[in-house]
Amino acid sequence: MIFSVLKGGIIINAMLWSMLLLFPLIAWLSSEGDLMDYFIYDMPEGQLLYVISKLLGLYGLVFLWLHMSYALLRNSVLNGFIIPWTIRKHRNTALFSMALIVVHLLLFIAAVSLRKQTIAVELFIPSFSHGYYKSLLSFGVIAFWLILCVAIMGRLLSLMNQYHAMGIWVHRLSVICFILVYFHGLGVGSETKNGVLFGFYLFLGGSLLTFLLLRIPGFLGVSDSFNKLRRL
Repeated sequence: MIFSVLKGGIIINAMLWSMLLLFPLIAWLSSEGDLMDYFIYDMPEGQLLYVISKLLGLYGLVFLWLHMSYALLRNSVLNGFIIPWTIRKHRNTALFSMALIVVHLLLFIAAVSLRKQTIAVELFIPSFSHGYYKSLLSFGVIAFWLILCVAIMGRLLSLMNQYHAMGIWVHRLSVICFILVYFHGLGVGSETKNGVLFGFYLFLGGSLLTFLLLRIPGFLGVSDSFNKLRRL
């Protein structure tokens, strides 16, 4: 029975990783069409940077989800269904997701700057007074600054040997980061009009909400059942 569970975990693991890595790319390619058009035909200034930025944004969300899933499931029987948790993998996914999100924003601002023929520094500042689209863009900008703050605060606490005392509160800011990035991408990403990717977004949001609820002691009796399974 243990072998069957392990085998099932490996299969689910492979399916999950295939979905995480392939769905964003497939949806991006289907929404952008033939990429050779960007090299053959005249395009608006910065358009290639813009479409690359969108792909990086999709993967930024994926790896942010992966980073948080590692943390939320580390003491759960579901842990092995992603990849067994280690502090190194947890940190690496955090750094990689942060890098993707930072480069995503910088490429987007570079694309807008090229099109406007001026550096669009105003995009670094959130604004909720210029309509729906600008507000959803601001969700991403706030997430960008918040992610940088979480990384800097985490590093400083580690250097001061105060991480165990305050690190949990810094980590909880990651939940807010994910929510901001999630609704930013869902609201402004043209790829989300693709039914497959919309379902993928629902999976990311729904699964992470489930993982958060499972951290609540005794939630619907499920947490207790998981703990019993871990002791078998």
